[in-house]
Amino acid sequence: MALPTEIKAKTRPMLVTPEWASTVLAEHNTKLEKGFLQRPYRKTTAEEYATSMKNGMWLFNPHPVVFGEDGTLIDGQHRLWAVKLSGVSVWMNVTTDCPCEQQNGLLLKTMDVIDRGRKRDIGQQLYLSHGYHNGPLKAKCANTIAYIAADGVRVALNTPKTLYILEKLNFDKSIDAIANCTINGRQRTAMVIGTLAFYHKQNPGRAIEFAQGLFRMEELKRGHPVLALIRYLQSHHQGTGLQRLATIKTICGCLRAFESNEELTEAKPIQEAFDWLQVQDKKSIRKILDLLTL
Repeated sequence: MALPTEIKAKTRPMLVTPEWASTVLAEHNTKLEKGFLQRPYRKTTAEEYATSMKNGMWLFNPHPVVFGEDGTLIDGQHRLWAVKLSGVSVWMNVTTDCPCEQQNGLLLKTMDVIDRGRKRDIGQQLYLSHGYHNGPLKAKCANTIAYIAADGVRVALNTPKTLYILEKLNFDKSIDAIANCTINGRQRTAMVIGTLAFYHKQNPGRAIEFAQGLFRMEELKRGHPVLALIRYLQSHHQGTGLQRLATIKTICGCLRAFESNEELTEAKPIQEAFDWLQVQDKKSIRKILDLLTL
């Protein structure tokens, strides 16, 4: 089917500067004040994009900043705000003269068909774009590691930040080492594997020994910290929020008892053990916190 002759939209790559973004946003805000409707500006989204730009982790992607035939900004306000906030110029595709209305039995606006597709999550991105066969697990484990670094505060990672944790900080190898100990997916949760991977970074031999006991349940005598953890995981919902933090603190308590060759008959959340795990790799924690807060 040929492109209708009345459609004059053009897309081209453009170096978007903070100055140009500021000018566009000023005009856009004026239209918003006059009643132009667009989804609300989310400061956290713009700041997340800006952090990626400042860290050199914002890559050119084909999704354009879109302007209508009348110059109205239709799509891309958060990316432009990120350029302004970061003070960094980045290359983007820019589409101009996009039809604001199209009639085909219905009156539609371009905005009706923007961002309506199902977004790929980080795990899918790792699989499709970076060759991670177990992308979803790796993404969730990286999130657990960031969660530990952030002292149990919920974090939102994007794909570049996840790759930084996996590749630049070398947690990818630790996650693989722990995951390879599993049998038939037994206790194979990102919360467990991610926490053990954090421990593995500095204590690989002991971490593998603990993981083999946990996942294979071989030669576990009464009082073994791994056996106490298995009972806890079987009887407690691992969930999110406070439940997630409690589970990780419990894993830490069992790891510390294992490290010290202590018997443990009942596993429970221990803040001091959580602090102990963080001390194991202060360097990685510092780099992750820098990644999250810049």
